[in-house]
Amino acid sequence: MYDPAQSSTYAALSLAGIPGLDRRTKEEKEYTALGFLVPPQPPDEEERRKALYRFNVMHTARDVNFDRIAHLSKLVFKTKMVYISLVDAAEQWFKAESGLGMPSVARDMSFCGHCILQRGDEPMIVLDATRDWRFQRNPLVTDGPHIRFYAGAPLRTHDGHNIGSLCVIDDVPWTEFTPRQRHTLKEFAAIVMRELELWRDKIQLRIRDRIQTSMEHFTRECLEMDTNEPDSMNRVYDRAAKLVKRTLDVEGALVLDISHLELMEVTDDAGKPSLLFHGDPYGPASNGMFGPPTTHSSTILHRKFEFGPIPALPVLGSAEHGVDAAQRGRGLTATEHAKLSDFLVSYPDGKIYEGLVPLCFRHLLPNNIQYAMIVPVWSIDKNCFVLLLAYTTDLSKHYLEGYELQYLRAIGVIILSSMLKRRMQLADKAKSHFISNISHELRTPLHGILAAAELLGDTRLSGTQSSFLHTVQACATSLVETVNHVLDFTKLNGAKNAHAQPEQPIRHGHMDLITLVEETTENCVIGQQARAMGEIGSVYAPSALADDDSSNPAALTRRKWARVETVVDIGLRRKGWNVLIERGGIRRVLTNLIGNSLKFTQDGYVQVSLRESQEPAGKGMIRVELVVTDTGKGISKDFLKNQLFHPFSQENPMQSGTGLGLAIVNSIVRSESVNGKVDVWSVEGQGTDIKVSFDAEVLPTDDSRCGDNPAAELDILGSASVSLIGFDLEHRGQALAHEVIRTYLRDWWDFDVKTNGNDLGNILIVNEDMVFIRELVRQRDVTRPVIMLSAIRGDQKITAVCDAYERMGGLIAVVFKPGGPTRLLKALKLCLNDLDVRRRGHVPRSTSENFIHGVESLPREARDFAAVLGSGSGLRMRPPGSAARPAFARSRTDSGDLRLEGRPPPPPARPESSLSNEDKYMPTTIEQREDAPAADSPGSPQSMVSIGNGGVMVRSAVTSATSMRKARVLVIEDNPINRRVLGSYLSKRGHHYFEAVDGQDGVERFNDQPPWYFDVILVDMSMPRLDGVETTTEIRRSEAERRRSPSEGAGKASTIFALTGLATAEDKRRAFNAGVDGYLVKPVSLKSLDEVFANLGFA
Repeated sequence: MYDPAQSSTYAALSLAGIPGLDRRTKEEKEYTALGFLVPPQPPDEEERRKALYRFNVMHTARDVNFDRIAHLSKLVFKTKMVYISLVDAAEQWFKAESGLGMPSVARDMSFCGHCILQRGDEPMIVLDATRDWRFQRNPLVTDGPHIRFYAGAPLRTHDGHNIGSLCVIDDVPWTEFTPRQRHTLKEFAAIVMRELELWRDKIQLRIRDRIQTSMEHFTRECLEMDTNEPDSMNRVYDRAAKLVKRTLDVEGALVLDISHLELMEVTDDAGKPSLLFHGDPYGPASNGMFGPPTTHSSTILHRKFEFGPIPALPVLGSAEHGVDAAQRGRGLTATEHAKLSDFLVSYPDGKIYEGLVPLCFRHLLPNNIQYAMIVPVWSIDKNCFVLLLAYTTDLSKHYLEGYELQYLRAIGVIILSSMLKRRMQLADKAKSHFISNISHELRTPLHGILAAAELLGDTRLSGTQSSFLHTVQACATSLVETVNHVLDFTKLNGAKNAHAQPEQPIRHGHMDLITLVEETTENCVIGQQARAMGEIGSVYAPSALADDDSSNPAALTRRKWARVETVVDIGLRRKGWNVLIERGGIRRVLTNLIGNSLKFTQDGYVQVSLRESQEPAGKGMIRVELVVTDTGKGISKDFLKNQLFHPFSQENPMQSGTGLGLAIVNSIVRSESVNGKVDVWSVEGQGTDIKVSFDAEVLPTDDSRCGDNPAAELDILGSASVSLIGFDLEHRGQALAHEVIRTYLRDWWDFDVKTNGNDLGNILIVNEDMVFIRELVRQRDVTRPVIMLSAIRGDQKITAVCDAYERMGGLIAVVFKPGGPTRLLKALKLCLNDLDVRRRGHVPRSTSENFIHGVESLPREARDFAAVLGSGSGLRMRPPGSAARPAFARSRTDSGDLRLEGRPPPPPARPESSLSNEDKYMPTTIEQREDAPAADSPGSPQSMVSIGNGGVMVRSAVTSATSMRKARVLVIEDNPINRRVLGSYLSKRGHHYFEAVDGQDGVERFNDQPPWYFDVILVDMSMPRLDGVETTTEIRRSEAERRRSPSEGAGKASTIFALTGLATAEDKRRAFNAGVDGYLVKPVSLKSLDEVFANLGFA
């Protein structure tokens, strides 16, 4: 009987492994030594074994399906023995056998080793082994099982590899094996192959299910993991290694850091380019242990000098046992560095190594490695940052399917996603810090600008100076709202992160839409004119060159704006346009739309319309429509359909701009805070209409926040007629402006509009017609007040003509386009007042000194009209030195007729309306602390009370009693400009104040004064030495110590307001936790400070 233990003896006698012998000589010597022919290996032996290993069937348990096939074969062929064999490198293993009684035999003495050499699937037949020279002395013939007859059909795969055989064996010789029997044996072999394929498919399906489950769990874990924690990525790497080890059933898995390798393109001596990965020998892990670096010029030109020693590859995560970690801690030699680079270039998708791995990885793996799977993970910048490595030393396991590499690549993608998520969160955190800091840096100078402008508005200014002041205020306020809008959208984007701190939603604020449309349109026109003239200074200080000089920027700008009319067209709404909206967002939308229209319109008009839609809205709401229409170049159909709202998209890439305008518009309008829609109609070469629709909450007409409604003042203006002069009705832009102004005059205020040029009305509205004004001056006809419409601010010729008219005693008000109903109404009121004075028989005087006295002696209403000619309405008043008339107050009798009343001259005062429009939307707020109850929470002792426009302060700080004395104030501010502005404000209001240059100085100033001395403390949050939070904490601590002292007793604690440019929720929480009573975000309106002091009981 054959003993399987003898197989090693026969293998030792085999000469197959002796080098230097050709195949024929080896076979002859082996045959002489053994007495039988050792099966030669087929030419494709390596690929044949890989095909065998893909079935994962070697050394598995018995299977009833294979046993059934063996049993049927035995019955059909009536032999004593049948087996299904699989031929490995040194072994013939039986998946199923009957009558043989052994699990395997050595391949060197096997019959099946010869059978797999058959071409195709033809069986190998041995009728009598004792008569076949190849098997006469084979131990399987001479000893048990005493094989005499052998018939074996190869088990052939679809790709042509014979991996084993189905054999029928007998211990007696046969005389023949018929063709029918051959065919039947081949059919049984095909059945075995189909069963093997089902076996493989079932195993692969289980493996794929395990892989899919593993990836799902890993993906979910990475998504749910808080990547803000410092060690989050280490946990990702460790989890990845453990999953790979368990899912692929390997001995070990590693995650290696190779992020210090950089992809480079170099050329050799022949000029041939190639890629390599070059590591930094002085990276963070090397500590300079590898000597001086090689020169860069050599590394670029000569490949033999490209690589040098580099630090060890850090292990980010591992799942293995019994490994020498010290060996992995050594750095890579120059040769290993080069091999690593070659691997990354040659196998970017990874590779499975069998037995032998590249030199650069050998120190990372056990010596007796069987299989190693290595996959690089690539970042989005095409650099490799991680290597995934899995290995096994188990000879019975094989990894050749390819899905192993796919799985490792998928794990790598998940790791990359986690890394990118962490990078995004870190970038978002850095962005938040940056926005917070830049907000403070922007708000601080803007606070100085607006507060100084507000103080300057209290002084007596000429019309031109007032116009410049209004421009400064409007532009600074627009910039503040831009900053606020950026911060608001940052909050919205940050709120999408489930782990981010919750921010307050964007609060809607009160806004008069007429004011919003007028001011936004005016700012856009001013900006467009400034860009056209090269610099904003030239708008206000125009060149002295003549208009007909083609190089004069003012002349060029005048010619362009003579061809393009910007028209503000407000629909009449009797109840006014006071609504609650997201002011910054709507202003940004209008700015972008109007800016685009002005940019692309060279002739015709840009019309900005405000209408109430007929579409139904919710209770207390109206549907607002803002439409910007132009006669510009239009938009092509393709761009309109496919790219209109895409960021960074421009129809003409050579055009200036970023291509973000309409993308921002669409984003804002569709945001939750606006919840509107954008409709666009355009015809290339004809123009564009863009309509923005949204719902807005209407304020009741008796709301204290509602300002003057132009439509509500109809009953006092119906006693005069108006002529429109200088409009070229052949020009479509001027014709539109003429029609809109006529609608205002007739439908809004019931004026009699004269259309006959020979029949002039009581008031003349002249559209930039200087010839007409000169003719009036020449004829000395100054009996009618004139409103001059001008597109260019600071135009010297218009100024000269107006001055000449006023020196003769006439009244002329310049309304700078685009104007609007509010600006036009103010000018009309001034004209009506002038007519009223003339009707009472007062003759104008022409001395220059009487002008100043006349303006100051105007009744309050008239003085307000005069002041707002430049500072709040786009109007211009005559400068000092021109003629004027004494003015009288105008009131209404019971019958409704106008009458005059003499009134003594009041002292000079700040015009009420000079900043009223800005105050309506000034983004100054006293923010409510994030963790406090809302202001309307009933009975809450920590609830907030509103201050001004949207501001809040702690209710407990409010008092109804009015103190007879002025407040004692401590100003803690490190910015000298802001200290000076606040000092000027407090001094003007009569309050006593002390200044401190930083937090530490503020605490010292506070402690130097007697207990309970300061009533109010205004403290900046961002200061050197001690910041605002620390300063407030120290002051509250000092107050607590004084309160515990019997000698100092209990007094009223100081009311502390944070006055700062920091506006994030975290900054506010810290401030309120430290003990502040209010949070004022710069820039702060001085009117808001007035209201704060009034609520605190100080007049």
